[in-house]
Amino acid sequence: MKEVLDKALDKAKDAEVFSVKLEKYPVSFRGNKLKSIKSQLGRSISLRVNVNGKLGFSSDSNVDNPEEFVNRAIATAQMGPECPYQFSKSDYMTAVDLFDPKTVTIDVEDSVEMGYEILGKILKKAPGTHNDVDLVKEFLEVTYISGDVEKTYYKTLFSYDISNLQVREDGFIYIDEHDSSCKFVDDLDPALDRLIEKINLSRTTFEMPSKKLPVIFHPKTVSQFLSSLTMGLSGTYLMSGTSPLVGRMREKILDEKFSLTDDGTIPFGSGSKGFDGEGIPSGKLKLFDRGILSNYLLDLNSAYMLDMEPNGCAGRGLDSPPAPSSSNLIVATGDVPLQDMIGNIKEGILVESVIGGGQANVIAGEFSLNVSLGFLIRNGEIQGLVRNTMVAGNAYDMLRDKLEAVGDKAIRMGSVSSPYLMFKDVSISGKE
Repeated sequence: MKEVLDKALDKAKDAEVFSVKLEKYPVSFRGNKLKSIKSQLGRSISLRVNVNGKLGFSSDSNVDNPEEFVNRAIATAQMGPECPYQFSKSDYMTAVDLFDPKTVTIDVEDSVEMGYEILGKILKKAPGTHNDVDLVKEFLEVTYISGDVEKTYYKTLFSYDISNLQVREDGFIYIDEHDSSCKFVDDLDPALDRLIEKINLSRTTFEMPSKKLPVIFHPKTVSQFLSSLTMGLSGTYLMSGTSPLVGRMREKILDEKFSLTDDGTIPFGSGSKGFDGEGIPSGKLKLFDRGILSNYLLDLNSAYMLDMEPNGCAGRGLDSPPAPSSSNLIVATGDVPLQDMIGNIKEGILVESVIGGGQANVIAGEFSLNVSLGFLIRNGEIQGLVRNTMVAGNAYDMLRDKLEAVGDKAIRMGSVSSPYLMFKDVSISGKE
């Protein structure tokens, strides 16, 4: 890779090389049976160059011909965007725990055995159901080179997705549990207990009326709100003027009960990293502090264009240029237990998972979502599953004017950690 950089600097004002080596070992079960065992080994190398103030880019899975690889990047710079900034030359890398030796040592046979044990436990409690299990371990080596700087971090990942499908006369019911982190999880019984509890709750179903009701959102569905917020916070949409948060820094945007942080330094967090997609050390960034807009998500380009400092929020795909992105999103906890939320509702629903976004304008915060898994709450108790139900609204409006309570415990779902959130007067559409 150093050869690529040297050849690029012979023809360009500035250059950087970003490389990711990936080893991936997925084990998949479908319909209660082992479906596939695979190993995926790959590498992505990308090059950015600054040629006469223009940005060029090329990427490939290998660089057998460094000269041709560099020339591709140089050629794209002729029609590339402006590049008024310098690539990072920081040799600093955030010290964060990303590597779990146990994740590496677990082999495919162990994953297969684990999968069969999971299926056996589900079928014992829910015979006759269709169950899928995905267990994936990954190993990443990420390297950044620019100028005299070369730095690398190593990362493990383990993820699981366990789903249960029930085929009934009134339709399908899909229930799942999933998570990912840098650490191997050898005890999935808590996830299975939650899955089986929801299977039992789904035995009774209800049709909902169309009206406004209180709604509790599970941390899984809180991510729907966060997607609108992170788009609004993205330097890309701020530069284009399409973000509703343009020019509103330090303004109170949301309810004071709501705080949101982006943190790439959480030990073993699935979104944690030593540096971002442009070699800038990762950090912890308060985005909303008690409802007040405190920071944006910026890469080098958007930071320059907005006359701000880059803040380590550049994400990068295996074969794409960097762009503003979040790492681990953390919604601050409140002081209301989930059971108290449920107990205070005369009629409402608890939404655990949703499908799609309808025709909503996501950047503006609008959503219209089919409830794939939700439960009726009546007189302070969960009664059963709701069917044929949609929820709709605007994330900004709800987090500003309708946020009733914030749960006292956070649940991590991959790169998102959030408590339950309870809202008043949410628009519900049903068949009743």
